[in-house]
Amino acid sequence: MASGMPCLVTDVGDSAWVVGGAGRVAPPGDPAALAAECRDLIEMGRQKRMLLGMAGRDRVLQQFSLQAVTRCYETLYSEMLAG
Repeated sequence: MASGMPCLVTDVGDSAWVVGGAGRVAPPGDPAALAAECRDLIEMGRQKRMLLGMAGRDRVLQQFSLQAVTRCYETLYSEMLAG
C-alpha cells in the first residue's frame, strides 16, 4: 500500500482493517471470490487501479506513519496517566 499499489487481501487477522476502503478484500477459504477480486482489479483499468493504489498510500500515511502511530501511543499513555 505504501508504494501506491492496489492491494487485495483475504479477511484474516487485521488485513481487512488495514486495507479499509482503499483496497479489495476477499473472504478466507474462498478461492473463487479471491479470483473474482483479482479479475475486477484487472478489468477496472489502469487509471482506476492507480487511484485505488493512491488511496491505499494515503491511508498508510494517515493511519500508519510513524507520526500517526506516535500520536496514538501518546494518547494512550496520556489516558492511562489520567486515570
